[in-house]
Amino acid sequence: MSDTDLSRPVDLPEPEVPQRRPLAENLWLRLLNTVLIAILFSLLQTVMTVLTLIQFVLVLANRRQPNANIAQLGRSLGLWCGRAARYLTADTEDKPWPWRPLD
Repeated sequence: MSDTDLSRPVDLPEPEVPQRRPLAENLWLRLLNTVLIAILFSLLQTVMTVLTLIQFVLVLANRRQPNANIAQLGRSLGLWCGRAARYLTADTEDKPWPWRPLD
């Protein structure tokens, strides 16, 4: 390879932007669902704070052993949080709980 080969600009292909399909859901119904999910999302923060404090106290009391039920609930709420965020940002039309099982 010579020095002249390095001096030429290289044409790179444009990255493909994934095509987003329009939302099929009625926008007013989506707005209502979005407001409801946003309220639940806010409540989730309070619930997670309380669960965190309870779990911390239990870990102190149980010789550093976390409560399995609280840990499982935290995992389920984390999954719900991700699904809710995807719906709220219109990444998906799949609604989280209460429209589908919590897991």
